[in-house]
Amino acid sequence: MAIVPIQEMLIFLDELGADASDQAAISGILAATESFVSTYCRRVFESTSYTLERYNGRGFQIINLRQYPITAVDRVATGTRNIMTVTNTNTGTSASVSVTSTGLRLVLDGTADETVLFATYATIALVIAAVNALGDGWSATISSSDYSSFKSTDIIQQSASGCINNVAVYLSIPDTGEPEVNVDFERGQIMLTGGFYKGFRNVFVDYTAGYTAANMPEDLKLAVKIIVQFIWEKREQGLFGIDLYNLGASGATGLRVVFEKGSIMPKEAELILSNYRRFLIGVAYD
Repeated sequence: MAIVPIQEMLIFLDELGADASDQAAISGILAATESFVSTYCRRVFESTSYTLERYNGRGFQIINLRQYPITAVDRVATGTRNIMTVTNTNTGTSASVSVTSTGLRLVLDGTADETVLFATYATIALVIAAVNALGDGWSATISSSDYSSFKSTDIIQQSASGCINNVAVYLSIPDTGEPEVNVDFERGQIMLTGGFYKGFRNVFVDYTAGYTAANMPEDLKLAVKIIVQFIWEKREQGLFGIDLYNLGASGATGLRVVFEKGSIMPKEAELILSNYRRFLIGVAYD
């Protein structure tokens, strides 16, 4: 999904009859513009689901999520619990295990032995069986049989941890979800009456946020269209790199708009986007 559908963009530019190469160029400008708008506003506007997004607990009741408006919150969990251990029984130079978004990465003496993919091994029991089947001294054990059917995708990402000489590396999942979480869907805030206890990246949230095609704000769409038009007209007139230039009619009548070379975007678009920009407030961790 996009902020502005390509057909709607072509209508705005009066380019519905454009040939395939021009339509492809407009589509490319539109995609780049939407990426710029997302970066500029520090938000993803299209409806997206986020899993195991992590936040620092600071002892306060409220956490501002990175994306909004929220349409669903599926889990808020504070803290972790060990679910399995991984070791390597060799006495070589090094062995390590790390967890990525897609699986376990097992490295022995500088060479990746295997990546145990979560897409292939969907449960904790299957992941453990896969590690134990590798050989090369790899061994995995489960903390409790109660966890056997838990989803492997819940294993929390972590950087490489040394496990040579039978040193145990503990892999974790989020703790049991909080039972009473209040949500401000429009502002993108979650609240826990007792507060989120202090810790480094110790709060985990699964949620969905953003707009669908049906409720994408019209003024946001207009800002994107204005920027695309701005770039398209510069391209058409070969004006990139020129210090000052006119768009529109010249002479005694008609509208003359002058843009400077250093302009990031037209002021009309900037004014609209200022209402959607997520401002970052620095809070010292204590």
